[in-house]
Amino acid sequence: ADRAGAFVLTATIALSLAVSWAPYASDFSRYLPRTTSATRMFWCTLAGVVVSFTAVQALGLWGASVFTDQTAQGVDTLLGGGVIGSVGLLAVALAALCSNAMNDYSGSLALQVIGVRVPRPLAAGLAALLGFPLVLWMHAADTAARFQNVLLFVGYWIPGFVAVVCVDWFARYRARGGAPVALATEQARPHSSLAALLAFVVAFAATVPFMNTALYVGPVAETLHGADLGYYVAFLVGLGCYAPFRLRGAKHAADQTEPKTDRI
Repeated sequence: ADRAGAFVLTATIALSLAVSWAPYASDFSRYLPRTTSATRMFWCTLAGVVVSFTAVQALGLWGASVFTDQTAQGVDTLLGGGVIGSVGLLAVALAALCSNAMNDYSGSLALQVIGVRVPRPLAAGLAALLGFPLVLWMHAADTAARFQNVLLFVGYWIPGFVAVVCVDWFARYRARGGAPVALATEQARPHSSLAALLAFVVAFAATVPFMNTALYVGPVAETLHGADLGYYVAFLVGLGCYAPFRLRGAKHAADQTEPKTDRI
């Protein structure tokens, strides 16, 4: 039972990692031509996520038993020091810079979406600045342990967010009726940000009994030998809360804009 619970927890962490990185493909798709095939874009994104995560997580499984000192000194010692150790530390640093560059870029787009009217480079810098105090807090003690705890805890917001995005995407797709995306038309479509926010908050709250982190273990997770079902619960709750409201609102808006014909 303990192994089954650990397997579910590992699968949940892997899923949250993939789901959190996948939206970045949407952020960078703005640089592609409008004629780019959506189907091809989907399969390329899926292939990139599967191949890269499989390789990285396989490496993590291999090194978990030998990489016990998760510090710069530990990496250098594990690689035997010298030139190889320096190259390994440089690779870790460059990987962190690349991943954080994408985090800051997507964070800057999020700031612009919510109405913060600043140039995107400045928004990226602001997003990095907002996250810096958290970095200082993690660095003040066991950085690896604190980073893992924060990463696992904040990951619970992702499924509820994904549920809201999926419902909104489906409602807009149905409203377009197969027509190409027109930005002005999409912005003019009525929608409730408050309903999306409430669905997101309720979905996050619903995960509390199912959580399994070093910060908190919910009663359901404890009963299931550590199996973390919080991500799945959050997605279903977010879907159940937001879908009826959003789809009903979209249908009402479509009925209001549908041209009326005189009947004899």
